[in-house]
Amino acid sequence: MNSKWYLGFMVLLVAVGIIAQFYFSFASIIVLVLVLCLSFGNEIYRRKGKLDKNQEAVDLLKRKDLRLTEEWKQITNSNENMAYIYQVFSSTIKSFQNSIKEIKRLANVVNETASESSEISKSMTAVNLAVSQGAQEQASDAENSSRTTSDLSDQVEQMLIAIDNMDQEIKSLQSLKEQGNVKLSNTIDSSNVTKEELTHVIQQVEKLKASVNEINRTIGVINDIAGQTNLLSLNASIEAARAGESGKGFAVVSNEIRKLSDQSFSSVEEIEKIIADVNKEFSLVVDSIQVTYEKFEVQQETIEQVNTSFDQIDSTIYSLSSRQGEIRKQMGALDRSRASIMHAITNIAAVAQETAASTEEAASLSMQQEQSNQALFDLSNTLEDVVAKVGETVDNYQVDQENQRTKKMGFVSNLHKEHPFTKEMVSNARKMAQKYGYEFVDKHINNNQVKEQIEAIEHLVKEGIDYLILIPADIDKLAPIVNELAEKQIQTICIDSDIPNCKRVSYIGTDNYEAGKNIGELILKTVQGRGKVLVSATNIEAHNLSQRFKGLQEVLKGNGEKEIVAVQSGINDYHDRLKDIEKAYNKHNDINIMVGLDGDFGNVISNHKFPKEQEITFIGFDNNPDNIVHLNDGLLEAVVAQRQMLFGEMAVKQFSRKDAGKQIKESELLNTYVINQSNAKVLAKA
Repeated sequence: MNSKWYLGFMVLLVAVGIIAQFYFSFASIIVLVLVLCLSFGNEIYRRKGKLDKNQEAVDLLKRKDLRLTEEWKQITNSNENMAYIYQVFSSTIKSFQNSIKEIKRLANVVNETASESSEISKSMTAVNLAVSQGAQEQASDAENSSRTTSDLSDQVEQMLIAIDNMDQEIKSLQSLKEQGNVKLSNTIDSSNVTKEELTHVIQQVEKLKASVNEINRTIGVINDIAGQTNLLSLNASIEAARAGESGKGFAVVSNEIRKLSDQSFSSVEEIEKIIADVNKEFSLVVDSIQVTYEKFEVQQETIEQVNTSFDQIDSTIYSLSSRQGEIRKQMGALDRSRASIMHAITNIAAVAQETAASTEEAASLSMQQEQSNQALFDLSNTLEDVVAKVGETVDNYQVDQENQRTKKMGFVSNLHKEHPFTKEMVSNARKMAQKYGYEFVDKHINNNQVKEQIEAIEHLVKEGIDYLILIPADIDKLAPIVNELAEKQIQTICIDSDIPNCKRVSYIGTDNYEAGKNIGELILKTVQGRGKVLVSATNIEAHNLSQRFKGLQEVLKGNGEKEIVAVQSGINDYHDRLKDIEKAYNKHNDINIMVGLDGDFGNVISNHKFPKEQEITFIGFDNNPDNIVHLNDGLLEAVVAQRQMLFGEMAVKQFSRKDAGKQIKESELLNTYVINQSNAKVLAKA
């Protein structure tokens, strides 16, 4: 009862007493006074009790004791207003203490995040400055290339002028060749006439020589006749001597005949001498003509060879003229290409300058971000100090604490704990879970065995997890496990490999089909000419690896020069897997391209013993530290990299969004990118 009601009640009693004086006896008045005294005394006692309880409450507040002790129970039971005040004040203190704890935790997270962001900003600044420097160097190189291309253009123009001059020289040579052909043809015709005349002379000399031989034979006959005449004269002289005087006339005749015979002998000797001289001269003439004829034949053969050479020169000139036309066409194409190159280099230089400016701006923004992060870090420290001071006051109050359960998040991998594919992924997921206030537990298996993975999940369920991040080892066997977890209100997000036909809430991974196509495109760009391809994977039947294989097949099936001749799969042990690859290679020893669809491939083939004379191009998968080493060592030509280090932290964010009542995506697929031996050096430095 408050004071106003009490005062009104007393006024009412006085009025009743006055009225009673007129209508009741003295005894009644005595009774009325007693009642009034008793009422007044009771109110005084009650007020004194209230004052005592209020003092007790004040004493408890001074001791900062807000626990629901027996004292507070009596106080709150005796006074509804005090009960209300106690309830509101104690709940406010509890809420304030919990808020202080959460603010402290968030301030620590902000500090850590600001520190991480500051480090990232520093790295981004360094990278941007490096990119800017590279862009400026690229612009400078582009300008140098432009000048070189311009010089090349001048040389091309000079070459075109030289080709024109060559064309004129070729035409002059063709004219001279034609004149030479006419003169040579005339010489050949004249030589043929001379040859015919010389042949006729030889024939006439041979005939003359034959006539001389006939004269020799005639002289022989004359000589024989002279001999016979001489013998006849001798016989006539003998017979004339026998006849005596009657034979003197006959003796004179015989004597004259003998003289004639002697003259004939003498003439024959002279003729024989002359004929001998003539024969000797004939022989010399014939020999000279024969030598001349032989030389003439050699000369004619030489003329014919010269004629053949002229024909070859004619053919060569024609071919040279045709090729000169082709050269002109090629030089024209080269000139057009030069113009395109000049345009492209100009664009490259412009883009490089823009890139340099952009990266410089990005570097400035990174520096600004770093300053903002530092300011955020300082503000966070200031907030921590303020919260600490407020907390010192609030924490002094003793209240009945309610146990708040921290939600637990489990991560089950399909690889061993230190595997390079999952090591950074798990670390990032753990950091993100701590930032969002989740307890994080990770489990790993040794041999990619689904049985071991199921046992790890069951162990986490017994520990009391609320969420599960899973890299499934077997889709079919793990689908019912995920469904059972959903019935127990344990939500699952699959990463890297999906279990599509189950009650998982989301899938985060790589667009593996596109990743396979990227591998195929990388093969076409990297390996020139024909190629025989071996594909290796831990398990080609796994959903993610099978999708990569399909994408790879899609690209290569349309290219006749590259074909897959062997597929190696189903082995996890590095040594055994390498032996299986070598076995496939020995069966198809014309293989010159080997492709891995998983992150282990680089480590597997690092100890290969393929023939050195057989050049093999190795292409890997995944951006992990080991593959970067293999790229820098020259073992791997390139790798197609996915962004697996983001999978775990993205899953944590998805669960946090779901806790906040926000909608999450059923799947998030990240793209892949290529790391080659050139940009691997940058990653190694980073």
